[in-house]
Amino acid sequence: MDEQEKKDILLVEDDLDLLAITKLQLTKKGYSVVGATSGKEALEIINTTKIDLILLDIILPDYDGYEICKKVRSEDVGFMGPIIFMSCLGDSESIVDSFRKGGNDYLVKPVDLQELFLRVNAILRRANINVEKKLVVGNF
Repeated sequence: MDEQEKKDILLVEDDLDLLAITKLQLTKKGYSVVGATSGKEALEIINTTKIDLILLDIILPDYDGYEICKKVRSEDVGFMGPIIFMSCLGDSESIVDSFRKGGNDYLVKPVDLQELFLRVNAILRRANINVEKKLVVGNF
């Protein structure tokens, strides 16, 4: 991935070891990754930094991932990029809830890094295609 294609990812994870490992691996794959360990910190970053994708833990010390998703999807913040929830909750109700509450994908922890890379690449590729289509349509 060259510098022009580099995508900015916000990784919201309160497990410091998991945050460090995942951030390191995504960085090795060419992504620019900023980490947050709480919902409050994540919201501050989203309000001040260009972010292309959010990897969002559901269980956090202050806000849960669903609350963060709701806040960033609100008109005040207006983040329309993809959000991938990550959680140890692997039941179908939690997975379905994540989509209903604004998520674009869901990974069950422990997250397989190869699956994470494939899903991140796929969702960013789809998001980029949608942006390109809007630009082409907007030129007429």
